[in-house]
Amino acid sequence: YKAGAPERNVFVESGMKGVPFVLTGRVLDVTGSPVPNAMIDLWHADSAGEYDNQGWKLRGRFRTDGSGRYKLQTIQPKWYQAGNIVRSAHFHVKVSGPSNPLLTTALYFEDDPFIGKDG
Repeated sequence: YKAGAPERNVFVESGMKGVPFVLTGRVLDVTGSPVPNAMIDLWHADSAGEYDNQGWKLRGRFRTDGSGRYKLQTIQPKWYQAGNIVRSAHFHVKVSGPSNPLLTTALYFEDDPFIGKDG
């Protein structure tokens, strides 16, 4: 995680390798009501399983609309190895609403070959 990511919902840059991926969804509170204007801070590895820790490639923040919906245009992340551990492909997410606490989580792909081995 790097604080201060730019506010944008398109992560794809000219010449970027990888499979195009559109992530859509809704942010809901514990009662199932939409959370308008929620801030989503999201980052992920590139198509080689590497993170940009120097700049802002594949990192950004964006807000939900009045119905709690969001849309991100990016590339599909790849699994990577961290020491002796293989991590399945995933998106890191921090989300909070104007009157909701911060939630930190990750979104995984059920068909990733390493999903059953990722601790």
